[in-house]
Amino acid sequence: MAEILKIREITIDTMQQKDFNVKEEELKLIRFYQNDLNSAKLLINVTHDKVVTDFSSATSVQIAFLKPDCKRVFQDVQNVNQMQGKYYVVLSTQTLIAYGNVIAQLRFTFPNNKVIETCKFAFTVDESIMSDDAMKSTNEFPVIQKAIEAGKKFEGVDIDGIIAAGAKADAALPKTGGTMTGDLRIEQGKIFRFLNAAKTATVSSLGVDSNGVWYAWSDVAAQGVFRYDPSSKYFNMQADTNLVKKTGDTMTGSLTFDSPFTVRGSGASWDMRPYASGQYSKGMRHTINTTNNFYAIAPIDEAGAANWSNQASLYGNTGVWDVKDINVRGGSASNVVTKNKDGQANLTLTADATNANSGYMPLAERRGNTVTMRMEIIRNSGSSNSLVCTLPADMRPPITLSFICMANDGTPVSVNISWNGNIDVYTAGKQVKIVATYVVN
Repeated sequence: MAEILKIREITIDTMQQKDFNVKEEELKLIRFYQNDLNSAKLLINVTHDKVVTDFSSATSVQIAFLKPDCKRVFQDVQNVNQMQGKYYVVLSTQTLIAYGNVIAQLRFTFPNNKVIETCKFAFTVDESIMSDDAMKSTNEFPVIQKAIEAGKKFEGVDIDGIIAAGAKADAALPKTGGTMTGDLRIEQGKIFRFLNAAKTATVSSLGVDSNGVWYAWSDVAAQGVFRYDPSSKYFNMQADTNLVKKTGDTMTGSLTFDSPFTVRGSGASWDMRPYASGQYSKGMRHTINTTNNFYAIAPIDEAGAANWSNQASLYGNTGVWDVKDINVRGGSASNVVTKNKDGQANLTLTADATNANSGYMPLAERRGNTVTMRMEIIRNSGSSNSLVCTLPADMRPPITLSFICMANDGTPVSVNISWNGNIDVYTAGKQVKIVATYVVN
């Protein structure tokens, strides 16, 4: 069952003053009776210059009541939400004993002897019909009264000594453990030692050495766990860990990069080598040749030796991709053009032909898989053989080509370029300029 209380709520400020009189609306709203014992509860919202303010730094909060008979009562208030200035107080018997208008004021005490009081507010206490005249209105100052009573009990006692001893006792931690509210300070060079269950040996320790290095040591493993050097801001994990170590390590899971990464160092090489059952397989090595500015990839054997004669290279200055050989899968057709057979060849005429232009000598030029052949000749009059020259093997068309050229006198001359390299001119005695471009294997 919920507790039954007479609850009234009021908002007061530390700076904005109100004038209270019997006609004030708040006097009509906040009313209690003399016999509302332990049930008259005031909810108090405190603002500072009409702004909700955090009062949590206050060391104490009290409320003072000025009764109609001019006697005073002090009470402690309870916190509801100090950060928003919310408090409550259950009015004592002495606060309610005299009926009439009661003036109230809150007092906040802060560190460094700072005190802030709120503006005053008022409420009404009505006479109870069943009031007991045996109770008399008096001043009530609980803190002062308790101090007087305590002083009588400790007459002749060394209070300062007791206070000092109590402070030491309060500050001490029991052997069974406790919570510290202040710093635990350890001199440099001293360490925390963690003992075994029998308390006969150290199992591990934690400390700061004479150089300011923070470290942990395992006596069981007889090795360091970690070290942190504040001068270099370097943290060294000495124990085996699930972290990748800067000095080198092996990852057992996948490594994913969501941003660019850089491989540095002399040669800047890295290998791709399958590894199983303690044995490497053949793989590939990637490297950068800084002298000649190219990236290269080369096969490596099981022992890790690279065969650079079979490398593929990408040259940074020219953009040239250089490989030893290339093969295109998917059949014999290939769109790859090579330049291994590129070049120019001077063509030698047979005895049945004569060069007609010394500035236009017979020759063939190959670029990739294309050949251009030219000549200006005369097949000798009276010759019976149509063969005028033979093309080199790398400049021959895959099929025989037949076409008509116009002689210098405007008459047609039939020409054949055969798959076997023979060039035939079928009209004698005509000066003719022959130019042909064709593909080759």
